[in-house]
Amino acid sequence: MCNKLQHGLIVTDNTTYEVRPLEAAARARRRPRATGAARPPPAPPALDARPLPLRPQPRAHPALNPPSVYTIEIALFLDEAAYKIFYPFCNNNEEDLRDMLLAYINGVQALYQHASLGARIQLSLVRLTLLRSQPGGLPAHAERGRLLDAFCAYQRALNVDDDLDPQHWDMALLLSGLDLYSEDGGRRSGVTMGLAPVGGVCLPAHACVVAEFGANDAFGRPYPSAGFTSVYILAHEIGHNLGMHHDGTGNSCATDGYIMSPSRGTSGEAIWSPCSARVAANLEYVQS
Repeated sequence: MCNKLQHGLIVTDNTTYEVRPLEAAARARRRPRATGAARPPPAPPALDARPLPLRPQPRAHPALNPPSVYTIEIALFLDEAAYKIFYPFCNNNEEDLRDMLLAYINGVQALYQHASLGARIQLSLVRLTLLRSQPGGLPAHAERGRLLDAFCAYQRALNVDDDLDPQHWDMALLLSGLDLYSEDGGRRSGVTMGLAPVGGVCLPAHACVVAEFGANDAFGRPYPSAGFTSVYILAHEIGHNLGMHHDGTGNSCATDGYIMSPSRGTSGEAIWSPCSARVAANLEYVQS
């Protein structure tokens, strides 16, 4: 958006089309020629969820007549690493950067309006914060678990409890320019592109999502989170926070071809599975 090249989504009843400049599309089709020793193929970029050990009771009783449209009030935070990536890209103009982020959220919103989801979910942006420097409470490293924990605590301290307050949000989203990684037995894995507590949206301390935005891997290659397809990454993690699990994990849906697939390619996976639709159809609507 900032360099006047148009990216976007066209959503129809059964199909989602990504629109991007022809020149960029041509570049995306080129494959670099390997030199030297061949590397093993990298693991597919992964999208992760964190199960909640306990689920306290919701803050209010579910309504007897849930609405036809669910509105989720969101707060969006762009971390220092992502700011340093996109601010120069937007000609050092914060207004253009904010416009780009609004277009990005509109792309996520379009996915939540897709007919395959069934229920209509409306995202309402109540706060947009550009973190020009990383706050003391947020680590500058990219270990996914510690970053999520820190962001959940950070947003909880800023949020207000009164749902009627215009400064209140239901879910906080952190877009990070860091290459998220996990640690297992002292070894790092950099395939993670996002993390969210499953079903945490009605629990203020767990209504938080972290997603990569503009990150490259260790070899400088862009992840699917680096382009406009990053809208699928955030839509996926928001789905976890709403209670959706990975397709094919504890359910009968196929592991490939859907937004909630456990890994993400560079194309496809643009609709919701029947398993995700069932979760959306049974969301608990909490009245203020």
